[in-house]
Amino acid sequence: MDDMSVVDYIAFFIPLVFIVVLYRSRDHFLQHPVALVGLALLTVVSILHFDVGMVATDPYDAFLDDISAPRRTWTVTVVALILLSYSGEIREQFSRPQRVRAPRRRRPPPTT
Repeated sequence: MDDMSVVDYIAFFIPLVFIVVLYRSRDHFLQHPVALVGLALLTVVSILHFDVGMVATDPYDAFLDDISAPRRTWTVTVVALILLSYSGEIREQFSRPQRVRAPRRRRPPPTT
């Protein structure tokens, strides 16, 4: 096994960040189940990749190799899961009612 760099040791904590985000924003994710599933799957993939994969073999990557998936499938999967995890915020952004500006009031003409 190769020696792990400082970056590798820091990457060990990436899944922990996702778990903290899931916990701290649980109300938001409960309102948006697609985002919840996306971030939960992203957390699992990151645990397999950063924690299990650095110690032994990345099981998800090995699975993709077993089914002869194209080389970029891992990256596409992660990007898709990131987008899904933001789907709740994207939906909220586009579903906010647009502020309607009231027409300007005209001042009455000055009286002399």
